[in-house]
Amino acid sequence: MWLYCSVNALAALLAFALIEAFQWTGGAPAGETQKIAWLRIITAGFSSMVLLRSSLFRLRVGSQDIDVGPAALVQQLQGAIDREIDRQEGQLRLLAVDALKGLRFEDAVSEAPALCAGVLQSLTADQQAQLKKSIEAITGGKGSEETKLRMLALELMNVAGPEIVKAVADKLRGG
Repeated sequence: MWLYCSVNALAALLAFALIEAFQWTGGAPAGETQKIAWLRIITAGFSSMVLLRSSLFRLRVGSQDIDVGPAALVQQLQGAIDREIDRQEGQLRLLAVDALKGLRFEDAVSEAPALCAGVLQSLTADQQAQLKKSIEAITGGKGSEETKLRMLALELMNVAGPEIVKAVADKLRGG
């Protein structure tokens, strides 16, 4: 994440240096130095964002579009950041996946999704339908009760987060 922010900051600083070098005023009168300074700062920030997200052209390789230009660098950085976040969250999720351990799968699958959905105020109908579909796949799938409990916990974490799943599990245990 810091690398992505650093690249954006460096691009903005370079844009600002160019704006300063050419003494761009944005049409403001020469005496309004504070207004000119703010115009330069804002313009440098926006122009660096535009530059970094631009591409000279786009190649189609197979079924994938590949940008050629600065946007390719930004896409690579974003992909690397996303993968690192997935790895870190994956480790946290593995630690929390046993939240439903000790419960019977039949009890957990019939009560935990409703409790999780009940405490969330912004759960959309589409999210509820997707959760129901995922739970039906887990219920109808093969695997031990322990594996199904873990899969259920992972699906509930996708919607509610690990803290809520742990709290729901505690409630189901009578806590």
